[in-house]
Amino acid sequence: MKKILTIIIESKSREFDSRMMIAHEAIKRGYQVIIGSQGQIFKLLKYLPKCIVFDKCISTFKHEILKKIRRFGHKIVSLDEEGICSDNRKWLYLKHRISGENLELIEYFFTWGVNESKLIDSHYPQYKHKIKISGNPRIDTWKSDNEGLYKHETNHIKKKYKDYILINSNFGIFHAIGNDFLKNQAFDTNIIETKDEEEKFDADIEFNKKVFLSFVEMIKFLATSVPDQTILIRPHPSESIERWKEKFKEYNNVFIEYKFSVTPWIIASKCMIHSSCTTGIEGFLINRPTISYLPYKDNNFVNFVSNKLSDISQNPKQVLEKINSILNQDYNLSEDRKEKIKKVKNILQNIDNTSATNIILNNIDKIELPVQKKLNDLIFKFAHLENILRKNIKNIISFKKNQKSFEQQKMPGLSIDEVNSKMKYFEDKNEQLQKLTFKVKKISENLFHIY
Repeated sequence: MKKILTIIIESKSREFDSRMMIAHEAIKRGYQVIIGSQGQIFKLLKYLPKCIVFDKCISTFKHEILKKIRRFGHKIVSLDEEGICSDNRKWLYLKHRISGENLELIEYFFTWGVNESKLIDSHYPQYKHKIKISGNPRIDTWKSDNEGLYKHETNHIKKKYKDYILINSNFGIFHAIGNDFLKNQAFDTNIIETKDEEEKFDADIEFNKKVFLSFVEMIKFLATSVPDQTILIRPHPSESIERWKEKFKEYNNVFIEYKFSVTPWIIASKCMIHSSCTTGIEGFLINRPTISYLPYKDNNFVNFVSNKLSDISQNPKQVLEKINSILNQDYNLSEDRKEKIKKVKNILQNIDNTSATNIILNNIDKIELPVQKKLNDLIFKFAHLENILRKNIKNIISFKKNQKSFEQQKMPGLSIDEVNSKMKYFEDKNEQLQKLTFKVKKISENLFHIY
C-alpha cells in the first residue's frame, strides 16, 4: 500500500462527484483513501497514521483547525471551492479566503487558474513554490465525456419531469440560517473590521437583494408567459428551500428541487437560467443553452466568469425571447464557443482538455510520508465509538435546530452504494483501473475507507 489520502467533503451536492474522481485517481496510483464529511474526518484524524489531508479551503477562520491537523503529524493540501471569486471580489478573497499563516501550514494550494495564482503571488511571494495552477476538479466532472457519471440521477429526473426549464439560484444572502447569517459571520471571522469593509459588504448585500427581487419577478413572468412549460428552480446549497417554496406556491408549473448535485439537473434540462452563478460554467460545458439574467450592472458581481460563457439578458422580455428561440429550435448553441474558452482560460485553467485531477495528484505524489499497511479496523472502531458518544451528548445538550437543519442540507448523508457506484463508473471508464481490485468499507456515518 502507498500513502493515505484523506479527502474532506463539506457540501455533498457541490463536492462529492469531484472528490470521488480524485479518490479514483488516487486508488489507481496505489493510495488508500479515507473520504467523508468534514466533521467526521476531523474526529478521525487523531487516530490515523500520518496521512495527506485534502481540504476544500484554507480560509482565515480555519487556522486553529489546520494547526491541529499538523500537530497530529498529517500534511495538508487544499484548493478553495470559492476561490473563483478571486477574479471579481479580490478584497473579500484576500481578506477571508487566503492568509500567509495558513499557507505556511500546507504543502500545496491548487488554484482555479492563472489569475488566482497571480493574486496570491502578489501578496504572498514567499509561498510561490506552494501555489499550483491546476483548475478545479469539479470542472473535470462537468465535461461532456463524463455525463455517464450522472446517468442514474439523470434518468430519475427525466422520469419525474421529462422536459423543463432549469433555473439555478445564487442568493446566499437569504441564508437557510437567517438573513443576517452572512454579515454576522463576516464580523465573527474578521472579514469586516473597518467602516469601509462594512460599507463594501453592505453594498454587495444590497445589490444581491435587488437582483434577487428582479430574479423572482422574471421567473413569475416566465411562468405565466409559457404556462405549458415546466419550470424547475434549484436553490443554492446555502439558501432556504422553504422560502423558495413559499414564493411560488401559487404557480402550478413551478417546482423547487434540491435532490442530487446540480449537474444532472442541467444535463436533463432543455436550457438553464442563472445570475452570476458557477452553474453557468456547467451549463456551458454540458452544452445546454445557458442564459444569465443581469438586470443591474452597478456591482462587480456582473464580471463573474460564468457570465462570460452565457447569453446575457437584462429584462424578463429578453429572457422570454431567448426561451422561445430555444423551444422553437432556432437557438445557436455553438456561436463564439472557442472564443469564449480563450477569454476565460486564465480564470479556469481546465476549461479545455486540461485535467485538474491529474495535476493535483501529480503534486500530491511528491509529498513524502511513510508508506502505510492496510489500516487496522481497530482504529475505526475507536473513532466510531467516540462518534456515538459525542452524538449522544450533543442530543442531550440543546443544539440550534436551524443550524442542525442547515448542516443536514449541506451533507444529507452518504451511502456505501453511492460511493461504490461512482467508483464503478470510473472502473468501467478506465482500462487500467479495471485490472485492479478495490474495496469500499463504511467506517461510520458519512465516512468511508477505499483501498
